[in-house]
Amino acid sequence: MNRRAVAGALGLCIATAAVAQGPASTPPSAPTAKVRADAVTISGPTVAGSFCSTAEVAVFHCSTGAKQVSVCASRTATPQAGSLRYLFGKPGRAPEITLPARSTPPARSASADTLTFSGGGGAWLRFRSGEYAYTVFTATGRSGPDGPRWEREGLLVERKDQREAYLPCRRTAESQLGPELFEKLGLGLAKPDESFDIPL
Repeated sequence: MNRRAVAGALGLCIATAAVAQGPASTPPSAPTAKVRADAVTISGPTVAGSFCSTAEVAVFHCSTGAKQVSVCASRTATPQAGSLRYLFGKPGRAPEITLPARSTPPARSASADTLTFSGGGGAWLRFRSGEYAYTVFTATGRSGPDGPRWEREGLLVERKDQREAYLPCRRTAESQLGPELFEKLGLGLAKPDESFDIPL
């Protein structure tokens, strides 16, 4: 067979193979992320300097002096999906404490409740690690029927239910603590007898 015949035969084979394979397929596009139908959106501004990522909202943040505390929630979360994290440490550095240590759905990350008393009320959110409990809170009240109003916000650290440290916020806290947030994240009391007293 001469060269022209060989070239013709090769061209015929290539054309036949192309027809058998059909037109070139288009690479599949990347799947579009879908938001769960039962997810809720936790809105709020980005708090400058907090430990929260851009995918999170600082539902509580305050400076306690040389250090700060942030509680960060996924912007889209359900009680069983997303995250709720407690972070504590020096501003601008990696947190010294992060709870939970592993990714955990909000409903199993913390316990929470609201406070109701004469002349005011408040809310608290508690994370546990071994013998320690870390509770962030906001509260307001009145000292007696005609007394001055007071406000307290901060972090209470306990070991075996005994106070280890009380770190009040040096400036007004950024806070969404309250029944609406707790319901969205499926937060409830970890134990029937669990409670919180405003530190003095």
